[in-house]
Amino acid sequence: MTPGGIDLPDEEWREVLKPERKKTLGGVCELIARHASTPVIREETFFGKPCRPASTFLTIRALLQEAGADVSEISPSTPLIPYTNQFADTFQWNIANLAPGTLPRPSILNWDCYRGVDISLLWMTGTLPFAAMFSLFSRSLWPLLFPGGFLLLFLLFRAELHRRGGRQLQFGNLRTFRDLSELIATRATFQV
Repeated sequence: MTPGGIDLPDEEWREVLKPERKKTLGGVCELIARHASTPVIREETFFGKPCRPASTFLTIRALLQEAGADVSEISPSTPLIPYTNQFADTFQWNIANLAPGTLPRPSILNWDCYRGVDISLLWMTGTLPFAAMFSLFSRSLWPLLFPGGFLLLFLLFRAELHRRGGRQLQFGNLRTFRDLSELIATRATFQV
């Protein structure tokens, strides 16, 4: 299933998109409306009173479980960070659609280390074949120092990224599932 919840064959999309000069946006909207689904929050009663944040929390947990997360350890006080990167699509699509426009735009933490790892690995693999070739022709190991330096940078960036907890997505100042549930509960539509 695609992140937006619509999984259609290419032929159905082509029917509403081709030929471009004869098709309208209305056809695309109708196709999406026929097949799109949005998660619904059922308002639950706890201790004789309805509690929207708790109902929202249970729905969020169910959406994460549906995405493959082990939710047995998730409580309202559980930090979001361990789940936001691994289940980014679930947060940005399914959970965000509980109350559209409510979830803050995510920022990537530790991006500098993550990019450092990528760039070091790219340069190392890009220079290694040339260094190996020059090393063979010159019968010296000196040309291998260049990719070796990138290997060292790669290992250092990778160790620092691991020390910081890896690449992480953070949604504004939301820290726990309670924060997320309370925010979404303020603007979500509930099914009674």
